Amino acid sequence: MTHTGSANSLMPQVRIIMALAFLLALCLIVVYGLTFETVQLIAMLALLAYVSWNDLRTRMVPNRCIVAAVAVRFAYFAGVALIGRLSLGELGYYVASGLGIGVAMLVFALVFEYVTGREGMGGGDVKLYALAGLYLGVGPASMVIFLSCVFALLMNAFGIIGDRGIEQEASDSHQERLTQAMPFAPAISLAFALVMLALPMI
Repeated sequence: MTHTGSANSLMPQVRIIMALAFLLALCLIVVYGLTFETVQLIAMLALLAYVSWNDLRTRMVPNRCIVAAVAVRFAYFAGVALIGRLSLGELGYYVASGLGIGVAMLVFALVFEYVTGREGMGGGDVKLYALAGLYLGVGPASMVIFLSCVFALLMNAFGIIGDRGIEQEASDSHQERLTQAMPFAPAISLAFALVMLALPMI
């Protein structure tokens, strides 16, 4: 499959991602108002949309997106700290939540791979879950984990995620790994975005 063919095969998914991202951005503005927190969440939403597209295309979550998401979160922390709306305890809670969720999911992924002999979750997926902890806290991040599994099953069942969009520019051995992998980032991203939207009601 050529690069053009791969891009064309992904167009329906790209349209879905763009439409959902736009709709969710509007919903975030309605729920949170025009605030610094809204800017932070919309920036994260944009990163999640890009990560979803890239995972469908290459089965990879770019590290630069993870770094950018962490930078956005800490820029928000710095901003609210300057106006006296962030305590040291609150900062520690979100940082510990991100690290805790990340470590827990990494251990789960390693145990799963050891027991089954198959890779069930990539490193990029683990990092996305860690970001959920950093942005949302332990409880809401746990909801992201549950919902993402449900969404992944539904997306796979309806053919929204699959092997069709993989670019064919990698080596044969790497290509074999890509073909066997299921892109999980779109499901995590959708769950992440919906929990962000529902957070004031949780």
